[in-house]
Amino acid sequence: MNQGTMRTCVLAVFFVALVSYPDSAQGVSLPLRENTETCSLPDDLVNEIRSYKTTVDRIINAVVNGSLSGEVWNELANFTDKFGSRIAGSQNLENSIDFMVDRSKKFNLDKVHTEPVTVPHWIRGDESATLLLPRVKKLSMLGIGGSVATPLPDGITAQAIVVEDFDELSARSAEAKGKIVVFAEKWVSYGVTVQYRSKAASIASKFGAVATLVRSVTPFSLNTPHTGWQSYASDVKKIPTACITVEDAKMLLRMDRRGEKIVINLKMSAKLLDPKVSRNTVVEVTGHAHPDHYVLVSGHLDSWDVGNGAMDDGGGAFISWYTPVLLKKLGLTPRRTVRAVMWTAEEPGLIGAFAYQKAHPNDNEIVLAMESDEGTFNPTGIIMRGTNKATCMVQEILKLLEPIHATKLQLSNDVGSDIMVWSNSKVPLASLRNDNERYFWFHHTEADTMEVEDPDVLDRCLAVWAAVSYVVADLSVRLPVDSNIRTCVFLPIVVITFLVGILRHYVSVLTSSSKQADIQQVQDSQVLIRSRMLRENGGNLPKSSFQMRRHYFNNEDSGYFKTQKRSSPATNPMSDPSVMTDMLKGNITNVLPMIVIGGWINWMFSGFVTTKVPFPLTLRFKPMLQRGIELTSLDPSWVSSASWYFLNVFGLRSIYTLVLGENNAADQSRHFQDQMSGAAMALPPDPKQAFKAEWETLEICEHKWALQNVEAELLAMKD
Repeated sequence: MNQGTMRTCVLAVFFVALVSYPDSAQGVSLPLRENTETCSLPDDLVNEIRSYKTTVDRIINAVVNGSLSGEVWNELANFTDKFGSRIAGSQNLENSIDFMVDRSKKFNLDKVHTEPVTVPHWIRGDESATLLLPRVKKLSMLGIGGSVATPLPDGITAQAIVVEDFDELSARSAEAKGKIVVFAEKWVSYGVTVQYRSKAASIASKFGAVATLVRSVTPFSLNTPHTGWQSYASDVKKIPTACITVEDAKMLLRMDRRGEKIVINLKMSAKLLDPKVSRNTVVEVTGHAHPDHYVLVSGHLDSWDVGNGAMDDGGGAFISWYTPVLLKKLGLTPRRTVRAVMWTAEEPGLIGAFAYQKAHPNDNEIVLAMESDEGTFNPTGIIMRGTNKATCMVQEILKLLEPIHATKLQLSNDVGSDIMVWSNSKVPLASLRNDNERYFWFHHTEADTMEVEDPDVLDRCLAVWAAVSYVVADLSVRLPVDSNIRTCVFLPIVVITFLVGILRHYVSVLTSSSKQADIQQVQDSQVLIRSRMLRENGGNLPKSSFQMRRHYFNNEDSGYFKTQKRSSPATNPMSDPSVMTDMLKGNITNVLPMIVIGGWINWMFSGFVTTKVPFPLTLRFKPMLQRGIELTSLDPSWVSSASWYFLNVFGLRSIYTLVLGENNAADQSRHFQDQMSGAAMALPPDPKQAFKAEWETLEICEHKWALQNVEAELLAMKD
């Protein structure tokens, strides 16, 4: 795709997105921040919330200190001991769903049913990784979900290179062909580091690698490999990929840095079989006043095929399932329905949640969507995304949980995984805030067992879940929804980008230094123009006049081009202080605003989907339009906040021209193009070379007088 075509595509997407419906936002990753917004709820609403103290105390006493203490842990232990791991597509997962349906019916819940979902069916098979050189060692490994198999029975035996990031792989791309690429990336955070698990195979394949091994996505390891899901890019050859332990990744990195030859044998018999039909499990206590409006509590029932899935996400699924069970046991029927959904196929890409959303398209029915999928460690409160009034209402509710010290409310765009399917809607979203620093120690490993779960802590998590969901469902007023995401996300990025462009223009005007013309350069330029005009129009002069003028320029002894001595310009423009100054000014006025605006968008709107273009796009557009979002199942037509900013940078070009005229400094895309083309670093012309070239051209120029034989032609015309 050439530059003009790319520019046309960007402008088309920008302007179509500008007029399409942008009332949507998708939260993916934003650092947690305390709810410091001013809360000014009506006194009657505050008093109503506080009136639930007796009910909340009753819930706490029942599950923390009373007869129901330890029940949810016992239910989870019985479930995980009976079924163990429950990977999507497996019969074991379906058996566990049947069990949960039967178990739910025994508690006389108002509604118990399942909803069909088509899910992928990937099986691991036998697998192994063995270091052969510089010594023999078995490498603990787990194939990454979705991976293809190695050739069997011998697998792949190849030399390996070890890199710490994608940039190093790009720099060593010539070494990657025919080799196993090992990624020994540093742990930063799950959101940052997981890209190596999800993208390593596709990126390494482009450089000709035959397989990839990736350091497990964890900050801590006891030689325990972690697994997870990945998808191949559409334009690459699929190569086997697996995770190895932190310890082995670091060992291989040390060997590589010492220059030792590394040879590894990798055997994997993974298969992606035909899709299967699984089910979401839905249970509820139906509201007595507004049964069609409901508070959703949820967690996913599927797990990986290693460990027992007690933490990910048995704990979250079971406190959600037990919430309506608890309300039923306590005889608490709220105004609105409390519905628990145990998702299927979360691990391969939120498939159960997307299917549920498609089957239940009326988002107005959901009062609050809650999900616990980041551990059920010591609960400290709620993480939430919603309007100021909605978050203030939940913050007031959390004050009732002071007896178990779970009163914190933090704001984030990242409020879960499955409920992210509603982040492009107006639905308030919430997840369990807990002390989960150790979550990624056990995540997707054999160590995810019941030993991670503490009975007393799980009881407190259940108390938070049941209390918040019940009070929200029973209040006389429902949580307000965000009715104008356009105002909150979409337009601020447009307005700020435009205003910063205007400011950039005037700052550039004020800081630009006026360059005085060099008299000698002007003189040389005029001489070259005169010489060119002589060549082009010399036929209108008699031959003697033409030769006299050429003599002035080209005479070996006295000609202008021979007698004038000019020094060559500096071959390195960086040696010119004025060039350095102009570059510094350009960076300040162009790069600095990008850093500031990018940081602002990352802090305020990271992961938001701001708009959707109203026509289908191919998967090749995802990297351009969905920067900052790692959802393989998200339609490519959605545009993330980060990508929306870059579309503004290019799309506002014509508006800047209309307001400020041509050659304005507000157009940042022109600055990018100048840098890529080298115009920003253009060298001044060399007068010596210019004089030499013009001398040679003029010297060989033949004179042909335009009036030659004109007398004979005129006489012939007279006759």
